[in-house]
Amino acid sequence: MKVKKIKGGYTPYITNDEKTLLTHGINIAYVYNLEEGKLSNNIRSLKDISRTAISNSKQLLAVKNTSGTLVVYNIESGEKLCQSYMECREGEQMIFVADDSAVLDFDRDGRTMLLDYSTGKHSILDGPAHGIKNQLPRTAYIRYDSHTNQIYKFIADNYGDSSGKIMVSPADADNISFETVNEMELLPDHLKGISLCKTHNYHIDTIKNQLIVTDKNFSEISRIELPTGIGINNTNTFRVSAGEKYIFLDFGFQCDYRDFAAYKTAKSLSCLFTLGTMEKIAEFDYPYFSDFVMFDDDQRFVLSTWKESYLGTM
Repeated sequence: MKVKKIKGGYTPYITNDEKTLLTHGINIAYVYNLEEGKLSNNIRSLKDISRTAISNSKQLLAVKNTSGTLVVYNIESGEKLCQSYMECREGEQMIFVADDSAVLDFDRDGRTMLLDYSTGKHSILDGPAHGIKNQLPRTAYIRYDSHTNQIYKFIADNYGDSSGKIMVSPADADNISFETVNEMELLPDHLKGISLCKTHNYHIDTIKNQLIVTDKNFSEISRIELPTGIGINNTNTFRVSAGEKYIFLDFGFQCDYRDFAAYKTAKSLSCLFTLGTMEKIAEFDYPYFSDFVMFDDDQRFVLSTWKESYLGTM
């Protein structure tokens, strides 16, 4: 296994053609050519970047921060084309529409929004009206699935409740229409992770320490026992690879979480396993894990932390 350290971390974004990678620091977005494995551009942007996206033409870069502000740049010139505060609410991964004329954005109040970067104006296509927060029924979280080009909206029944429903809409700005596809007594734990893969979705039963395999509507198909006795702590986060060959588990710092002094020297542990047999393939000791993404038929990966990323080949 070969691993190369690269700049930027947090939430890596890989284009559908798997030729371009975006990473970011606190206020810089990095653009990598994955065919060459080299940095091709970087743009200093907003403070506290949370998400980045690149247009289908590879000419435009969208950057969002933790306050929900969205900025669009011309990558080659670095020119800022638009800046919008949107609804001033942190959100999830945004995408460019098919013709690159606008950005489809999602926030944590459950809004699906469209930003026309040529005018700087945004419209709310679905979700609470302007200025309204925490409206019932409450959107617990929202996710975009690049494999099906759909938007998943997870709706909690009431505040504090873990039960709710899952709604799905095409990620088409002209046809946003959410329909309920599943009602669950226990919504997937998005803090541990939800993996939206090519043919299945995955989430974790933290009580039974099992990986739950579902269809694309989150109807349960089977369960897989997760490895035990690997680290001191339970699984913090998991990721199933897009091709569904591997599962990545992060166990965090190997010390008592109440012993703050130990964090300064404690080893961080995360591991990669085969999905079917749970055979351990590799261990990683990169502190402050942020995200893990596999590509190129699950033969290459990006492991990101709060400080940097690691580009690896199996």
